[in-house]
Amino acid sequence: MLPLASWVLRPGSGLWTHWRRFGLLSLLGVGCYNAQQYLALKTSTPMNVTLVASSVPVWMLVVGALFFGQRIRGQQLAGALMSIVGVLVVLSRGEWALLAEVRLVPGDLYVLLAALAWAFYSWLLSQPKEPPELRHDWAGF
Repeated sequence: MLPLASWVLRPGSGLWTHWRRFGLLSLLGVGCYNAQQYLALKTSTPMNVTLVASSVPVWMLVVGALFFGQRIRGQQLAGALMSIVGVLVVLSRGEWALLAEVRLVPGDLYVLLAALAWAFYSWLLSQPKEPPELRHDWAGF
């Protein structure tokens, strides 16, 4: 990305005045989410990781309501629930008894933390606080 966005590293670019914000976004997005998901796969099954990760829409609603003052609408709640039910149907292949065999392990906590990190990351991205020239340059951003 450096050839496309080297201007961001120059003194006076919006990166330096907003370095804390970009540091937090980096930590929550790539750092926490990806690292915790890979860590979870060391002790948890792909099925458990997928089930827990499917809770992201729910955490998006919770984080938005608690920390960003967003009201949860019925349609949003219905969409989040449909997302989770859809994953359950796919993973169980329509045999609900398979879900009773799912056992939670410590790795599932990592995925839950990853889902929360991703929810905060996404909400922070929705709050544009950096200069427009930085926000509108996909490579620099």
